[in-house]
Amino acid sequence: MPPQDTCVPSSLSLRCPAGSVIVVTSAEYGVAQVDGSCSYTPGDCIADAMSIVNCVSDSVTCSIYATRKRLSECNDQFGSYVHIEYDCVPMSMNDPAKEYNVCQQNSTKLTSDFGILKSPGYQSQFQLTPYECLRTIHVPDDKIVRLWLSDLYISSAGVNCPNDHVYVVDNVQTFRHCGLQRYAYPYLCSSTILIQYKTSTLSSFYRGMRMYFEIVDRSPNDNCPNGTVTPLPATTPIPTDVTTAIPIYVVLGIASPIRSFQICKGESHTLQCPNNYVVAIRTNKYGVTPSDQCEDHDAYKHCAVTIDPTFMCRQNCTYLYTGNYVIPLCGNKIAAYQYVEYQCIPLNTELVSPNTTCPADGLKALIQIDRRGRFQSYKYGTSILTKMNCTYRLKTKPGDIMHIYALDISLNDYSKDCKENKIAFVEDGETEGADFCEERSYRLIYSTCSNEIDLRYIVTNDGMRFSDGAELYIESQARPSDWSCGKPLLTSSTPMTSSASTTSSSPMTPSTPIPIQTTHHAQNTSAVTYPMTPTSDTYRIIIIVLSAVLGSIVVMGIIGGFGYYIKVVKPKRKIIVSSGAVNDIPMT
Repeated sequence: MPPQDTCVPSSLSLRCPAGSVIVVTSAEYGVAQVDGSCSYTPGDCIADAMSIVNCVSDSVTCSIYATRKRLSECNDQFGSYVHIEYDCVPMSMNDPAKEYNVCQQNSTKLTSDFGILKSPGYQSQFQLTPYECLRTIHVPDDKIVRLWLSDLYISSAGVNCPNDHVYVVDNVQTFRHCGLQRYAYPYLCSSTILIQYKTSTLSSFYRGMRMYFEIVDRSPNDNCPNGTVTPLPATTPIPTDVTTAIPIYVVLGIASPIRSFQICKGESHTLQCPNNYVVAIRTNKYGVTPSDQCEDHDAYKHCAVTIDPTFMCRQNCTYLYTGNYVIPLCGNKIAAYQYVEYQCIPLNTELVSPNTTCPADGLKALIQIDRRGRFQSYKYGTSILTKMNCTYRLKTKPGDIMHIYALDISLNDYSKDCKENKIAFVEDGETEGADFCEERSYRLIYSTCSNEIDLRYIVTNDGMRFSDGAELYIESQARPSDWSCGKPLLTSSTPMTSSASTTSSSPMTPSTPIPIQTTHHAQNTSAVTYPMTPTSDTYRIIIIVLSAVLGSIVVMGIIGGFGYYIKVVKPKRKIIVSSGAVNDIPMT
């Protein structure tokens, strides 16, 4: 459809033919260089305006109101116009054979050049999925897949949509959606695309998922990474709670999506990753419920504490909850359950770091990250540390961020006092960063704010006998539109935090690639969340009423005391002026 422009403030109406829906691909505010201009000209400053788009119904029209807004990206100038681009996407196919169930990977193959993928029961008989559904689209190397999420309405509960989501994965990036969404996917480089769909939250309002696809010719100059992705015919051991076929993330050589499980007293759960992958624990929580019974993890209702794992997983491990973990900050109650989030991350990706000392000229050593890569410090694995003070510049493509996982950081002989030896991640504009010197388990330690960051590697004490250096896995992804940047999160020395997530389903959630954490920098290693309950609301009301009553009594007392002072005390005092000083001396 032709782009639409409108001056601000004003409204704009988008329209599609019957049988199709509007999917907005981009929306930007623009600051015109020419007074009165309401359309883009080269050189105009532009800023994202997707927040004003609310086209989420199966209607052939959609109205957008463009408000007058000051744009920080454009030196705090007011926007002059809004530029909208959108597609009209079919809601259904005339040929039913071109409509496919996303959860029937093995029963029906995609045989058409275009079609629609739907979730089970879409749209009037919404269904939960007993497992994560997987659907792979594979095309020849000279073709690509274009995708539109033309309708999604599922739960948006939890951070990063762990239990209800749609993932789209190619060999360049991973996209995550939940809640109420319409989304036009950007250019997908890979010849193999994976769509993953999972729902575990039931509501009469939810519809499920509808996705339209087209197979088209690949652009001759698409700037995609060299090489294509071809599915492997062999199978390999993988987590039994995910799938029995080779996961697409293994084919692509990247980290898996975030998985989660919960175990009650006396229960166990085995984690198993594919060959050459290891388990990286994201979250390890114990929770106390109001009923003291095992219930589904709910950060809003439960008192939960986050702690470091007590043992290290490699390719596989088993979690067992014996049912005797006492949480002092939750009234010394015994946790009713254990909740864990994890990923499978690759061990043997390509090395991107130079196995050399610092550059002789003192400049930063550039390390380019094209989707993924592995960093090793100088002479890593030899148990020989070399005194160094190097700065590496990690860089990926503009518009992306990077997630950094510790495969092994052993710089200080098991001491976490990082004064002598450490690595640090320093964002642009900062002088200090997040420091690490001992991380001998696999976990996500840092997510960047932008596509570039400094990695400082400092060794001032080379006499450590049980330290090998540092090995990191680094993976890039498109920067989420709701990505939040701030200072490093608090560590275990300050355990109290606010609730991390809620179960209330918000109908609007930004469309973003899969995020590993909602704020950048170091992971919180120990935190407790306190629920807000109706009972606590009652206590709050009682406290407010009592405070008001006591406050009235105090005010009346102050007024009475002031009257007594005017009538009785003040006449009994005299003022003595001496050497320019004024003193009030009470008479007895």
